Amino acid sequence: MPLDLVHNREEARAALETYDFSLGFAELKANVELLRKEFLEIPAQIDPVEWAFVNIILTASETSRPGPFKASVYQRTMMRLVTSSAVGQITILKGVQIGYSKTLKIIFAYVIAYMAKRVAVAFPTQRDVKRFYKDEIADMYQSVPELAKIIRALERGVAQDTWNEQRFINNAIAYFRAAFNEDDLQSFTAWLMMADEVDRSGWQPKKDSAGNKLEQYRNRGVDLIGSKVIVGSTPGVRHLSIIWQQWLTSDQRKLRVKCPHCEAEQELVWGSKDQSKPGFGWDLDDDGRVTAGFYRCVSTTVERICRIDEVDKEDMIENGVFVATTVAKQPGNVGLHVPSWLSMSPGASWKILAQKWLNAQDDIEKLKEFVMFNMAEPWDEFDSRSFTGDRLADRTRAYPAEVPDDVVVLVIGGDDQTNKEGDKVFKLASREISVVGFNRKKQPRLILHKVIPGTVGDPTADAIYRHYMTRPYHKRDGSKWYVKATAGDMGGHHPEETLIFFNSFPSSMNAFAIRGSSQAEGQRLPTMWPRTVGTSVKGKKKYHFYTVDTQAAKDEFAAMLVLGGSHAAMFPTSVPDEYFERLTSEHQVKQKNGGYHWEPKKGRRAEEEWITLVYALVALRGLQLKRPEFRDLNLAAKKLGVPDIAVDDEADELIWEYDGDDQSVMAKEAPDEFPQIEQHVFRTVRIEGSQTSKEQKKNHATAQPMADAPAEGDKQARKRRIGGIIR
Repeated sequence: MPLDLVHNREEARAALETYDFSLGFAELKANVELLRKEFLEIPAQIDPVEWAFVNIILTASETSRPGPFKASVYQRTMMRLVTSSAVGQITILKGVQIGYSKTLKIIFAYVIAYMAKRVAVAFPTQRDVKRFYKDEIADMYQSVPELAKIIRALERGVAQDTWNEQRFINNAIAYFRAAFNEDDLQSFTAWLMMADEVDRSGWQPKKDSAGNKLEQYRNRGVDLIGSKVIVGSTPGVRHLSIIWQQWLTSDQRKLRVKCPHCEAEQELVWGSKDQSKPGFGWDLDDDGRVTAGFYRCVSTTVERICRIDEVDKEDMIENGVFVATTVAKQPGNVGLHVPSWLSMSPGASWKILAQKWLNAQDDIEKLKEFVMFNMAEPWDEFDSRSFTGDRLADRTRAYPAEVPDDVVVLVIGGDDQTNKEGDKVFKLASREISVVGFNRKKQPRLILHKVIPGTVGDPTADAIYRHYMTRPYHKRDGSKWYVKATAGDMGGHHPEETLIFFNSFPSSMNAFAIRGSSQAEGQRLPTMWPRTVGTSVKGKKKYHFYTVDTQAAKDEFAAMLVLGGSHAAMFPTSVPDEYFERLTSEHQVKQKNGGYHWEPKKGRRAEEEWITLVYALVALRGLQLKRPEFRDLNLAAKKLGVPDIAVDDEADELIWEYDGDDQSVMAKEAPDEFPQIEQHVFRTVRIEGSQTSKEQKKNHATAQPMADAPAEGDKQARKRRIGGIIR
């Protein structure tokens, strides 16, 4: 009989006191718990490493390890940091061949497909970001099922996706941007912003820039909770390096591993020649080539030295842990240092890295590349205070011939200038040249420095210039060596005549008309030599010129001059006493942007002894880009039979131990002595103020074409007949 709880309350109260509801409550609680687990509870987030292993299949065309993506220790660390609420920035100070691009694309897929959030990807230039999209991203939209199923269907009236912006049905959006174009970094919002190769020039602010481009990019995520930025790059020059500055504000994590022999924990460092300290070592064959690379573990706990061979590399590194070495100055900024020797890529084997290191000794350019690209450390430009005339004067040696034995290639650097020898009324126009030989370590040997009176276009002066470009220079074995490239500055008083003069030579002579680039003081371009050739049209003719970064060329050549060792720079004893004082006429001056700019020392001018040597290096760079056989001077030396170190065959001693008289060109030829050339007349040119191009052409004849110089060992071809004036 049901209880009447309304009219019989006393009876109902008495009845309820005798009822047992415990079983009903237990059943209700169980059912609610079941509902919560099946329908109400938020599922645990899938680990990005596990997600990638299930969803990303790599092919043999894109990796040396095809199949399901198996992340390395640094990749696992980086991927999991993306899902950490305590992390706001991930800074990757990286070497090459570590699989960084693959990691970025997998993080991109995970955040877009699984987390359904907005992602922005920025590279230095549009070409860079477009290549990344085509090579790494586009194929994933078909090959990764989790991405394929969120691709929008084509619909009429709906804006379609482009390569640089895509929208997905799960409300995720992908943006691809170029840092070079500052406007590209505006007008979008993203939860994850990936900034790659931030040390490239595209990330550097322009003169009219609104400020730091990385900070502008970072601001795209400030409106979204938990937004993150990944900043990665191989480092550049320390004082200009963006990634280095970001690294310094991070917690600077480095991989700690256990020695497989003594279990001592340590960070793998490149090390030094000191065998009692930790570092990499190598075995050599009889020819000095690396046969094996290994790591030298110096344990302080068990007082022993362990040799860790490459066979133990993967297990040791993959079981390592990234450990913070400092407290982050920017809270939430986690930094990972990933040098190339942590990579399992075949190109990053310890054996290959050891050979690269040995090849880089005495070669400043290769050493710079190894430090930045393999050690993942910024490059320190030399201190110009060590660039002194007294120090360089110690590099003079008596030459046993016009060309030292170890020279591999000859080039010329030339500069046009006015009134170095004239007065206030009658100004003397002249050109100066330096003939320079480079050895297999790309160290310079001055062959000749010469002042050629007369302006560009003067027939006699031009003929003398051609003479030094085409005459043979002899080694003591009697072999003839010819100039392979010449670079002359067209930024002086006679730019048009210089342009026409250098374009009058056949392409095979590699005569380059150059001019300096115009970037802000303290900045450097990505490369010394331009990617494209400049063209000037005069009448119906086209003339080519090259805009080069002369500041970068000065950096590199000055570093060569102060580099010591058995292959150091060399000058003949016959150079004038004032030569080295003029050679060091400039020094580096720090700019407000943190960079350095070469400027004349107080009360001085930039002397041609220095400028022409710099242009000789520019000529060499142009030659190496145009002629593949000279790109590696070490290989070129072997093919030409050039010895590693210049040796006196009879005395069996190094060339700089030669105790005979100086046999250099400068010893044989006085500064005011010139080859016998028809109508050998030099004109003193009266220049009052600046001249127009028409006035210059009226005063000076233009250049004439010249036959190419024969290669070493080739027979002399019949000279081309010279006729008429090029107009």
